[in-house]
Amino acid sequence: MSNQIQNMSLQDTTANPAPLGLLGFGMTTVLLNLHNAGFSP
Repeated sequence: MSNQIQNMSLQDTTANPAPLGLLGFGMTTVLLNLHNAGFSP
């Protein structure tokens, strides 16, 4: 009987939520600044 060693690798396939959160924060900041500047009612 021979002993064999198998290498296994795990990859993280979860999505990164940072771009979506930063986009949402940036869009609300821009919209608030446009409102404060008087460009939108």
